[in-house]
Amino acid sequence: MRTVCFRDDTYVLTLESDLDLAAAERLSVALRTLPGRRFIVDLTKARFVDRTGAETLARAAAGKPLTIVTDDPRAVRMLEVVDRSLSVHALLADALAY
Repeated sequence: MRTVCFRDDTYVLTLESDLDLAAAERLSVALRTLPGRRFIVDLTKARFVDRTGAETLARAAAGKPLTIVTDDPRAVRMLEVVDRSLSVHALLADALAY
């Protein structure tokens, strides 16, 4: 996972692998420990998002501003199944402007 912090305390966490059980744990730790005000999770490089990963994002979104970036319709569907209120954008630029 690659993490970039912008001046306004926005962290972009880019997963370089699938969002499965192992990656979900790393992501969960990062979202709990990073001091940002806002978080963007970029899943554009993930080929697969399983239910555990989607649930991890839903739990994290309940506690802080979180936006997800993916253009994969399967990932979007999994995220919608878990929590329809998640903020999902197809492009990172759209998420940053949101």
